[in-house]
Amino acid sequence: MSSSLIEKMKENNFIKKGEVNLKLIHKLPIDKLVEFAEESVNLTSIDQNTKSESYFSLSSSLPLSGGREGCCELTCRGNRLRSLSQFAALYSDKIYIKNYLSSYIDNDHESDDFDEDEFRSDFADDIILLNMITPLIQDGIIVPITPPTNYCPHCLAENFIGKNKGELIDRETKRVSKELFDKITVSVYKDDMFYNLHVKGLEDINFHGESVRFNETPPPFLLNNPLLLAKIENGEEIVLSSKKKKQSAIHETLSAELFESIVFELITAQCLRTSLLTDSSYQIGGSSGDSIFNWGAGEFRGQYI
Repeated sequence: MSSSLIEKMKENNFIKKGEVNLKLIHKLPIDKLVEFAEESVNLTSIDQNTKSESYFSLSSSLPLSGGREGCCELTCRGNRLRSLSQFAALYSDKIYIKNYLSSYIDNDHESDDFDEDEFRSDFADDIILLNMITPLIQDGIIVPITPPTNYCPHCLAENFIGKNKGELIDRETKRVSKELFDKITVSVYKDDMFYNLHVKGLEDINFHGESVRFNETPPPFLLNNPLLLAKIENGEEIVLSSKKKKQSAIHETLSAELFESIVFELITAQCLRTSLLTDSSYQIGGSSGDSIFNWGAGEFRGQYI
């Protein structure tokens, strides 16, 4: 059960006297942290929960529940989770969120590009957020769950929305991708450490309205344009042309991230009969007034926070 997750966090001394034990997280072998993440998956398996009959039993979108989607900065994640917690305490019987720690079980911590410091920092952030909502988890108001990973989005749509609806997943992904391409502006700049992809026009996805994605190496789509790359190296922030924006494929990445949240919602709705709770207009209908969640004909009830 999800409340057992909090007890296990305390038993393993990740939480001491109500505070997160950062020293332990930064001292334990990586294998031990991964082992605890695997244990958390067993404790929060979606199969341990029963189907709800309440209209106020909800599943939160990944960004709204404090996930890294949209923005991975801890303060921003905490603000989103705090907003969700206030809503949960006032208006819902139960809100299911994705177990943050489940993301570590597929992490190849023995690969050459594994960043141990980043792993420990991310793990600590997730424990901090879970500790922040401990009372609500213990009361069963917010329930971290781990959905199965061996799903097929097309089959989910077929089973839950209706026959021959699997193709709508692909259609909607392409539609949202094109809509995002038309709305966003993308620029590239370099600071002391990273090449940064600066995306604006994301008001319907996160309340920042923009995001920055960074990498230690130049973006591949700029490698065949040495003059443009030289300007970036010299400190200029270059706004990408439509052609370069398309080559960056950032609109496709954003669309895929939105649908990762949608698939979580579909799985939870099918297993637990939950309604959707989101802060993204794309997941309720978007600017086109259409959405995968409208195709449930009342089977999938959406709420917008």
